[in-house]
Amino acid sequence: MNTATFFAESTPAQAASQQPVQAQSLRGCVEQAVENYFKHLDGQDVSNVYEMVLAEVEAPTVIVDQLDNVPALANL
Repeated sequence: MNTATFFAESTPAQAASQQPVQAQSLRGCVEQAVENYFKHLDGQDVSNVYEMVLAEVEAPTVIVDQLDNVPALANL
């Protein structure tokens, strides 16, 4: 099962047709994504959910850490 499907907020086509949404905390985004993941399992076995969530959340934080090292972007 491709976890990116469940952790993506929406496709570009869906985003274009939706009303603007309020900003959501990282915690809220992860909670929503995990709920969506479990909702779409369709009887498949679940394992290593904690590791999967960590891997999905850690990847973007590496990028944020790299941006902190770019002087022009450090104060964003």
